[in-house]
Amino acid sequence: MNLRLLVIPFMSLVLFSSCSEYQKVLRKNDVKEMYDLANSYYEQGDYVKAKRLFEVIAPKYAGRPQGERLSFFFANAQYLTGSYYLSPVIFSVGPLSVRWYGLMYLVGFIAAYLLAQKRLSQTNWSREQ
Repeated sequence: MNLRLLVIPFMSLVLFSSCSEYQKVLRKNDVKEMYDLANSYYEQGDYVKAKRLFEVIAPKYAGRPQGERLSFFFANAQYLTGSYYLSPVIFSVGPLSVRWYGLMYLVGFIAAYLLAQKRLSQTNWSREQ
């Protein structure tokens, strides 16, 4: 009976501590193996795991022929999993880029100016004072 009490926890420990192929490949840091596994996950429809692998290896494939394909698969996996990222740039005109946070600063300054004007008009304050 005491042997059973030791065997059951040991077997459950072995069962739950084993790594999946995904975890093994992430730990090895072998770029080619990660690329192949990411492609297979993508083809099987497991976009979450494929997305993570694509994200890890994307910088290593920059400028290579597979880089464009990898970028497309990564972006499509983001889309298919509903991970939409908003670009920080609203629009660009030449070297000038207007960003969302800049627009929010502008809206805040205009709102503060208009509010200050409204409150000052409600008081008896004049510019000479």
